[in-house]
Amino acid sequence: MNSITDATPLTSFHIVSPDDAEPYWFLGVKAWIYGHSDRTAGAYDLVDFELPPGFGTPLHMHQHADEVFVLIRGAIRGICDGAEWRAAIGDFVWLPKGTKHGYAVDGDAPARILTMTIPGGFDAFVRETGEPMPNPNAAPPALPDPATLDAMSEKHGITNYGPPISFED
Repeated sequence: MNSITDATPLTSFHIVSPDDAEPYWFLGVKAWIYGHSDRTAGAYDLVDFELPPGFGTPLHMHQHADEVFVLIRGAIRGICDGAEWRAAIGDFVWLPKGTKHGYAVDGDAPARILTMTIPGGFDAFVRETGEPMPNPNAAPPALPDPATLDAMSEKHGITNYGPPISFED
């Protein structure tokens, strides 16, 4: 089987084990790339994120890709074009391209989401903005400054609309 980082498009069955997923620190969270857009002819990518309590994304918009995820642990609260939502374990969330959306971990427990963008390309953003994670027990690296994050986001078809979101109950 070809290496997970091999950019050869896949034309046959394959399996990516957790040990073979590509680990990154991305915006202070753990991320494992399972589905590389280079290997799927750009059809999709698949990234597993472990989100600590207090984590929130900026309100943002994907200009060219739909974002979908399944919540595998914890709870998330979000907003999409002004509508608030909550997701719990097992819920499937669809955030269409062209919508302003963001989300934050809901509560004091970490969350874990298996995320896909269609078409792919978000995995390249994770690689270029994040840092390889050789030791998942080490402290995360410093976050990029807002101007750098905005520039990298725009390069990958994402527009940010401010700081990470949070919800007050």
